Amino acid sequence: MLALRLLTGIPLAIAAIWFVLTQQSDSILIALIVIAAIAGWEWAGLAKAKTIPVRLMFGLVLSMTLWVAASQVGTGQLVKLQLMTTGFWLLVVVFLSQVKSIKTQTNLSGLKLVLGIIAVIPAMLAMWMVHRFNAEWLLFGMSLVWVADIGAYFAGRKFGKNKLAPVLSPGKTREGFYGAMLLTLIYSLLASVFYFELDSTAIMLTLLMTFVLTVLSVAGDLFESFLKRSAGVKDSGKILPGHGGVLDRIDSLTATMSLFAVATIYIYNLDMFLV
Repeated sequence: MLALRLLTGIPLAIAAIWFVLTQQSDSILIALIVIAAIAGWEWAGLAKAKTIPVRLMFGLVLSMTLWVAASQVGTGQLVKLQLMTTGFWLLVVVFLSQVKSIKTQTNLSGLKLVLGIIAVIPAMLAMWMVHRFNAEWLLFGMSLVWVADIGAYFAGRKFGKNKLAPVLSPGKTREGFYGAMLLTLIYSLLASVFYFELDSTAIMLTLLMTFVLTVLSVAGDLFESFLKRSAGVKDSGKILPGHGGVLDRIDSLTATMSLFAVATIYIYNLDMFLV
C-alpha cells in the first residue's frame, strides 16, 4: 500500500508544484473549480446522496459558487469570509475533541451538504487569493500540510503509543501529532529565515500561524474521518490509487488555507487585501 501511495503521491506532488509555480492565477482558478466539482461529487456521497444526479448537481453547485465568488465578490468581502471560515474550523477542533461515538448515517443529510460548501469553497478561494499575491508563498502553505503529514507518519510509526482520537481515527497517535508539530515548526523557521528572509516580527507571526495551522491540518483529516465513518465508507472516492478520493488528499488543505490566507495579510502587511 505504501508503494502504491508513493507511486501516486510523488507524481501528483510534482505536478502540483509545477502547476502552482508556472501557471497564472486564472489557470489556478480553473483547476480549483475542477477540484471543487470533484470534491462536491465525493462530499455528496459522504452526505449519503444516493443518486447520480444529486451528486452531480452538488458538484456543479460548488464549482459554480467558486467561480461566482472569485469573479464577482470583492477582495475585502473574501477576507471576511476567510476570517469566518477560520473561526469555523477552530469550532470543529472543539467539536472533534468531544466526539465519543459515531452513528452510521443512512439518509441524505442537508447539514452535511452545507458543511461541504463551508469546507470547500473558502479553501479554494484562499488558495487562489494567495496565489495572486505570491505563488511561492502558496506553495509554502501547501507544503506545510505535506510536511505535517510526513512528520506525523514517521513519528507515529517510530514512537506512537497513545491514541490521539481512537473513535475518529485509531491509527493516529499523540506522538505522531507532536512529530508533525515539531517538523512543521522547524521547516517554517528555516523557510522564513533563509528563503523568504522575513523580519523578526513576520517570523514570529509565521511560527504562530504554523502552530495553529498544524492543529487545523490534523482537524481537517479527523473531520473527514468523522464524515467517512458516519457514512460507513473507507475512502471518499477511488480516483487516486492508494489514496482514495480527492477529498482524502485535500482534507487538511480545506481546514488550513483560510487561516493561511488571513495570516498572509498580517505577515506581509497587505493593505491591498483589506480594501
